[in-house]
Amino acid sequence: MVAKAKAMVAKAKAMVAKAKAMVAKAKAMVAKAEAMVAKAEAMVAKAEAMVAKAEAVVAKYGKDSDEYEKAGAVKKSEKKKPQRKPKS
Repeated sequence: MVAKAKAMVAKAKAMVAKAKAMVAKAKAMVAKAEAMVAKAEAMVAKAEAMVAKAEAVVAKYGKDSDEYEKAGAVKKSEKKKPQRKPKS
């Protein structure tokens, strides 16, 4: 009977160790996900800042200005116009 109890205790300890390992792995995954979220939020903030800058340039100089092009956009006059397909 004592041997059986010791075996059950050993099995329980093994299960606890396995559960602790799984918890540690889950915590690592959460930390990695949180880092990815922080990186994505930084990218969104940067993109929003760029959009705000471009909108300010458009408001002040217009979409066909050299300043608009310097901000990283394509001038309205330089954009390719859509071409109609000829009827067959």
